[in-house]
Amino acid sequence: MNRVFVVLFFSLIFIGCVTWDGRLKVVNNSSYDIYIFYQTSVSKVLDNSHCMERQLNIIKKGEMMTIPSQTKWQFLLKDEVKLDIAAFKREDYENYGTCEVINRKMFFYKVSLNYEQLEEDNFTVQIEDNL
Repeated sequence: MNRVFVVLFFSLIFIGCVTWDGRLKVVNNSSYDIYIFYQTSVSKVLDNSHCMERQLNIIKKGEMMTIPSQTKWQFLLKDEVKLDIAAFKREDYENYGTCEVINRKMFFYKVSLNYEQLEEDNFTVQIEDNL
C-alpha cells in the first residue's frame, strides 16, 4: 500500500512539472489545404537540416490547428528568437516533399513573430490567400 502511494505521489509531482503551452493557434482562412512548417530561430531562414525526417502538419481550408510547446512561449521567444511559420499548398507539398518545398521556398505565406506580436494577436495566426 505504501509503495503504491509513493509511486502515485511522485507521478503526480512529475506530471505537474511538465508545462505545456497550448495557446498558439493557426487558422487556415486560405482557399487551399495547406501544410505548415514552424520553427523558433534567430534567423528568418527556414531550417532544412532535418527535412528528410520531418513531416509537416496539414490544415484543411477553414480549419484550425494548435501548435503546442513544452516551454511557455514567453520563455521560448525571448531576446532575438522568433517563431517562423511557413505555409505550403497541399499540391506542392505532396508533389515535391518537405526538403524540396523548403529548399525551393515554395511557401505562399511566411511570417516571423516575436512574443509581443503573438500576444497582440491573441496567439492566433491567420493564414490568408492575399498575404
